[in-house]
Amino acid sequence: MAATSHPRRQYSLSRRLLAVLGLLLILGGIAQPLHRSIEIKSMQQATGTLVSFVEVGKNKCPQVSFEAAGQGQVVVEGKSCTKSSQNEIGDSITVFYDPHHPDQALLDVIPDRWSHAVELFGAGLLCWIFAGCMSTPVGVRSPFVEYITGAWAIPVAFALTASLLLTVGFLMQQHRQGEKDRMTGIAVGTITATGHGGSKSSRCAMVAFHTPDQVLFEFSASVCSGSNSSGDEVAVRYDPRNPRHAMLDSFLENWFLPLLFWGLGFPFALGVIMLWPSAGERRR
Repeated sequence: MAATSHPRRQYSLSRRLLAVLGLLLILGGIAQPLHRSIEIKSMQQATGTLVSFVEVGKNKCPQVSFEAAGQGQVVVEGKSCTKSSQNEIGDSITVFYDPHHPDQALLDVIPDRWSHAVELFGAGLLCWIFAGCMSTPVGVRSPFVEYITGAWAIPVAFALTASLLLTVGFLMQQHRQGEKDRMTGIAVGTITATGHGGSKSSRCAMVAFHTPDQVLFEFSASVCSGSNSSGDEVAVRYDPRNPRHAMLDSFLENWFLPLLFWGLGFPFALGVIMLWPSAGERRR
C-alpha cells in the first residue's frame, strides 16, 4: 500500500525574509559582546575621567578624557546614549584604545557593553514573532499558531519562561560579580538610617563609611531587609577610584536577586520536563 504523502508546506517570501533577518539579528546580538571582548584584548588600557555629558535629544552621552601613551590627552565619547547614567562627572572610567587610533577608544561602561547587543537580540525576536503571526491562506494555520494551540502550548511557554528567568538570573550574577571585582576597597560602614524606600517590615538601609583618607561617603543598600538597625556596623566594598560606587559585602547583597530569578525559573524548567508531549502527542 502506498504511503500517504503530506503536501509540503509553502511559506511566503516575506515570512522567509523575516525569519532569516531575525536569525541574523539574534546572531549579531550574541556576537557583539564576544567581538568586543576579543577587540579589547588587542588594545591598551588606561584610566580616564568623565568630564561631561553631551545632550542628544532626551539622552546624554558620556565624554571621557584620558592620556594616550605618547599622544597626550584625548577626549572620546561613549557609543551609547542613555537618559540616566550610573556615573557622575569626575568619575574614573576604564578606557581601552588602539595606540594608532586613540580617538576611537572604547569605554568600560554598562550602556556601551550591552545596549547594542540587547537591541539586536530584541529586534531579532520581534522579526520571528511577526514571521510566525503573518496571515496564511484560509483554513491553513501557521506553525506558530499550531504550536501555541496544540500539545506543545504549555511546555513551550514554560520553556521560554524558564529560559528567560534563568538567563536574567545568570546575567545579574555576572553583573554583580563584575561590580565586586572592581570594588577592591574594604571598609567598615555604619547604618545611618532605615526605612529608606521601603516599608517598616522591609527597609533599605543607608550606609556611611570612610575611605583611608577620611572622606565620608554614603550609599543605599540595593537589597531591602528587616534585619538592619541604625548604628549597626556592616562590611562595605567600594571602588577606590569612585568610592560613591559601594555595596554591602554580604551574602544577601551578592546573591539575593540571582537566587530569586533562579528560584522562579526552576519550577518552570521542572514543568517542561513533566509536561513535554509524548511521542504519540507529537505525531498528532
